[in-house]
Amino acid sequence: MKKEDLSAAISYIDVKFICEAEKCDMKTLKIHKTKMLRFVIAAIVICLLLSITAFAGITLTGWKPSIIFDGNNTQVDVSEEGFFKELPDNLPVMELAEPGISMTKSELEELLGFSILGSELSDEDILYSYSAYRNFSNSSVARVDIMCPEFISESATKYISMSVGILSADAEPEFIDPFKVGPDAAGGKIYLENYCAAQSGFDAVIYTYEDMPSWLAAVFVYDDMYYSVDSRNYSIEELKAVLDTLK
Repeated sequence: MKKEDLSAAISYIDVKFICEAEKCDMKTLKIHKTKMLRFVIAAIVICLLLSITAFAGITLTGWKPSIIFDGNNTQVDVSEEGFFKELPDNLPVMELAEPGISMTKSELEELLGFSILGSELSDEDILYSYSAYRNFSNSSVARVDIMCPEFISESATKYISMSVGILSADAEPEFIDPFKVGPDAAGGKIYLENYCAAQSGFDAVIYTYEDMPSWLAAVFVYDDMYYSVDSRNYSIEELKAVLDTLK
C-alpha cells in the first residue's frame, strides 16, 4: 500500500466516524473512537507487513550475478536473475578457516541430493573439496562451496580447475552480495566473449587477465549454481571445447 493511499484511508475513517458521532451521544462516541483506533492500527500493521514482504522479494530476486571487468571498464551479467538452491537439512558445516571435506563426485551428489556438472575429460576418481557455511543470525546453511583444483589435468602446466558456489534459499544478504559484482576479486580482468555450451546450453562469460594472458576463466549459472572454470595455458578454442563436454 502506498503512503498516500494509507493517508487517504485514514482521512476517510476520520470523516466517517465524525459524521456518525454527530448522531450519537458521548457514550456511543467513545465506542466509535475505540473502533476507529483499532481500524487505523490494523491498517498500519497490514501496510507494514506488505512493505516487509515487498522488501523480502527485492532482497531475494531483485539482483543479477555480474562480474566487473576493470581491464576494459565494463560489467557483464552472468545470469538474468539471482539463483538459490533448496538444500537438505543437517548438511555438515565448517567454521572459519576450517578445511573442506574431500569426497568423490558421487559422494558429493549423494550428500547434496542433486547433481553437479562433470566432464568425460575428468578422472573418475577425482576428489572434490566440500565446504558449507551458516548464516550469521541463525544456524541454517547459507552457502556451499565446491572446489576441484584438478578437474582436468593434461600436465603440470596445463590444467583446469572448477569451483561451484551454491546459495541456500535462506541465504542472508552478506552471502549474496559477492555474486552481484563477481566473486573473482582479482584485478585487471578483461572480458573476451560469451559462449553457449553445446551440451548443457549455459551461457558462459569468458575472460582473462592483463598480467596473465595464459589464464582464461569462464563463469556461468547452471541449475541455480554458480560455476567458475579456470584454465592455465589453454587457448580460448580449447576452453570452449572443454565447456562443450560439461553435462
